Formats: sequence, C-alpha cells, structure tokens
Amino acid sequence: MEKQSDQSGRRRFVASSLATVGTGTWLSPASAASEASAASAASAQAADALHAEVQAVLDRFNTLISTKDLAILAEFTDDAVMVGSESGEIAEGKAAISAFLRHAFAKPSTVSWDWHTLRARRVGDLAWFFVDSDVLVTGAGQPERLPYRVSGVLQKQGTRWLWRQYHGAEPAGR
Repeated sequence: MEKQSDQSGRRRFVASSLATVGTGTWLSPASAASEASAASAASAQAADALHAEVQAVLDRFNTLISTKDLAILAEFTDDAVMVGSESGEIAEGKAAISAFLRHAFAKPSTVSWDWHTLRARRVGDLAWFFVDSDVLVTGAGQPERLPYRVSGVLQKQGTRWLWRQYHGAEPAGR
C-alpha cells in the first residue's frame, strides 16, 4: 500500500493504489480485480438463471393460451394488467382478465408464439422483460404468422413468477 503525506502532515492512501469494496475493506488492485471478476461471474449466472425462469414463464403462458386453458388466470396477480395489441384490449384485475380471455377463447382461432430474443432484468422480487416473437394465428383459413412483441412485469411470490403486467404489440411498418 502506498501512503503519502498531505500538507498538514497527515498520511492518506493514494487512491490509484487501492480500491474499496463492501463496507470499506481495502484491497490491492489485484485483489479488487479478482473480486470484480467473481462478482461479474456471479452476475452472469444470476442473469442466466433469470433468463431461464422468464423463458419458463413465457413457455407456460404460450401453452395455456394456445390450448385456451383458463388455468392461465392463476399465472396473474389479483391486480394485474393485460394490454393486447388491438384497440380496447385492456383488462385490469383478474376478473377483467378472465372476461377478456373467455371472450378471446370463444373465438374459433387460436394463437401461439415463437419466442425469439428475450431481454430480462430483475430487482428484488420484480422482473421485467421484452421479447421479440412471431405470433401464429390459426383459424378457419390459412395460419398467419406475424411479428409480435411482448413486454411484461413479473413478481416472484414464493417459488413462482406471476404476471403483474402483460403488454403485446404488433410492430408498425411490417
């Protein structure tokens, strides 16, 4: 460790030779780099785990929606918001989401998604994500594949991630 005296004669640490971590523990630059590398590896593992967990939520959502299974309602918090891509497709609260989905499930067509690029972040028990996808709409005519984007907010309750917000959008200019 390098120390220098200031004009008053007190010794001070040279900032370039030390780094602080945690609650003021002093480390050498090599030790700080090692700590940073370990933290970076842990951060990458956490990001990979979150990605896998959100992907599992999306896959379950896809399965339940494509099979028109009202068990999907258990995947939402009581005060969740669901916003579809069409005008007027806004449902606030589980009762409104139930009515919205019952109406959608009564139609002869079905929808499913092919998920592409997923981006997810987390703070505490909340996670938010964005995923590019294609939505496949099947019905009486030929199946139609359209670009589609989904963003959402999830909340961890126990071991499960529940939807707090779902938002689907069709990109403009397709």
